[in-house]
Amino acid sequence: MAIVIKSTGIDSFEAFENDNKVGNLDIMSDDNGLNWLNGIEVNISHRRKGIATKLIKRAIKEYGAVYVSTASQTQHDDNNDDSARYLCDDGADLVNKLIERKVLKKKWMKNPFGENMY
Repeated sequence: MAIVIKSTGIDSFEAFENDNKVGNLDIMSDDNGLNWLNGIEVNISHRRKGIATKLIKRAIKEYGAVYVSTASQTQHDDNNDDSARYLCDDGADLVNKLIERKVLKKKWMKNPFGENMY
């Protein structure tokens, strides 16, 4: 069945299958004008079907560049940053696959707290 990606307003996209929401992606824009992947979620029953990739491709189409944090959760906590920009293991695997497939660019991988952190 076809997956439809819709913008749900500022910095948010949702994936639907037959009018049922099966995933979402949030973008966080920082003070420097960079747009960060802030959170992505796909229903367990719909994982491994390319939905996360479609969500990310839609965000790239909308924003041009979508940055991915290389900072750990500890770094976010230490910097009082409660965003969801740090990657879980599945998120890191997805990002690495999308870099290999040239969907995401390696130069979009950044530490929001400075490259010399930790």
